[in-house]
Amino acid sequence: MPPPAEARLADHRRRVELLLAAVFVEAPPVGAAEPPVHVGWLGRKVRRIPSHLVLREAVPSNDGVTIRLPPSLGRAEDSARELAWYQVLAVEQARRVERGSARAAPPKTDRLATDLYALAEAIERRVREASIEELDLWGERLRGDYGRYGDLHPYFALFGLAHWVGACVVGYALVPMLYLKLTGRRIRDFYVGAGGFVRHIWLYLALVTPILLVVWGVSYLPDFQRIYPFYVFAGRSFFDLIAWELLYGLQFFALEFFFRGFFLQGLRPVLGYGAIFVMLVPYCMIHFLKTAAESVGSLIAGTVLGVLAMKYRSIWGGVMAHWIVAIAMDVASMIQKDMWPHRFWMP
Repeated sequence: MPPPAEARLADHRRRVELLLAAVFVEAPPVGAAEPPVHVGWLGRKVRRIPSHLVLREAVPSNDGVTIRLPPSLGRAEDSARELAWYQVLAVEQARRVERGSARAAPPKTDRLATDLYALAEAIERRVREASIEELDLWGERLRGDYGRYGDLHPYFALFGLAHWVGACVVGYALVPMLYLKLTGRRIRDFYVGAGGFVRHIWLYLALVTPILLVVWGVSYLPDFQRIYPFYVFAGRSFFDLIAWELLYGLQFFALEFFFRGFFLQGLRPVLGYGAIFVMLVPYCMIHFLKTAAESVGSLIAGTVLGVLAMKYRSIWGGVMAHWIVAIAMDVASMIQKDMWPHRFWMP
């Protein structure tokens, strides 16, 4: 019988990243740990390092941004078990990144503080075995093999995002529309007509084109890849990707109606084009959980789309521009992370 193959990080990295993206708001990128620097006999004697404390293999670590895992874990007797070990190591390091362990570490010159800090950090290692069982549970749920753990649906994550989109539609569109009806106003007066958009669609496309180039450039950044795509299983199948992007587009309609329709037309009689600057405050705030560049960019995009919506009396240019850019961001991130789907339906 041939010996078992070696368990390598490269074989499990994609699934480890999916787990981190599902568990952490800002999942850190995963890299391979470098092997330790060799310390010879003379070096150990000079530095008074006991032989049992000399590192001979790569160990999990983090620098406060990226987590690094051993390139291999020795012989793989059980692939699922090896994946679980990698996932546990990744979650452990991601938790340390989240609480800033690397930044809070005492200087190495203070040996007592360093030892006590290392002891406190090592406490989590005692829960690894329990964590493996917990990860097995999540793995079965995500695979759809629920067994005794309940009846979570394979599209549970997509349903959660659909719930979010539904809440946006109700809060940003249906409630304002109900208010307009109850106060005797016409909804079509709040920029839902497409006439001005159709006549000037070329202008919106011209504005979107350079943004797509910027999106491709920033898609190489780890911060960008940690956030997009929002739906972590978008690369599972084309159905997952298409269903999510359609839901995303519906959310953009609700968003544009509220900020560029209901908000601007409601304040226009009093503030005129000055209503745009009032609208920008809450509009920028809803981008705070995204990257800093997007928060700043929302001020520019919100101003431009606000001016065009008021000038052409249509929100549809903003809906189209937002949707195209959002799809491009998801697709660019998926290409960079090599998670493009290869089948239409979930296997």
